[in-house]
Amino acid sequence: MDKQDETTTYWRLDETENALDYLETAVQALMEVERNPWAWKRVFINLHGALYGFGVCAVTGTDYHRVTKKHKKSGRRFLMSFNEIMTMCQKDKWMKQRVDSETLKLTQDQKEAIDFVKDGLRNPLAHFIPKLLYVETEGLPSTAAHIFDVIQFLAVESNNVRFHQRSNGQRRVLALCETGRQLAASIQPPQLDLDVD
Repeated sequence: MDKQDETTTYWRLDETENALDYLETAVQALMEVERNPWAWKRVFINLHGALYGFGVCAVTGTDYHRVTKKHKKSGRRFLMSFNEIMTMCQKDKWMKQRVDSETLKLTQDQKEAIDFVKDGLRNPLAHFIPKLLYVETEGLPSTAAHIFDVIQFLAVESNNVRFHQRSNGQRRVLALCETGRQLAASIQPPQLDLDVD
């Protein structure tokens, strides 16, 4: 058996830092979209990850069993689906964990943005079936802005997410969401050079 020496280092990960990383990466990609339309792919894959991650954090409380299921055959636990987590975030039963907890109430625009990010962008891009895909860029900035609003609610305003003490997590989320909304508002959708016969 190998002995660990004093120089061994570890990469510390938890669910809040994972969600924050997705959020930071989405904002960084958003800074690139005007000069590189491919950056939209990273924006929305990472916004989806941040939304899912902070949804998990908001519902978990102090018991990770709340957001996992047990596999019937193997007995292993696995994370509930994105749809299940988003549904739980909208129910008092799961969100009212403390006296100051708030439940997610989505506007119609936010619902449509979440559905579009999941079904129209993230899933087709992350699991790309060989095909030609056209994505209209005009609505992408407002879609991103709606997702930043929902992420901010889940991560900060729900009062359910507990960040590591040294992470300044709430301040980071607020700053990133504000930056993301400002960037989205300032973006002029690129005119893609499409080959049309």
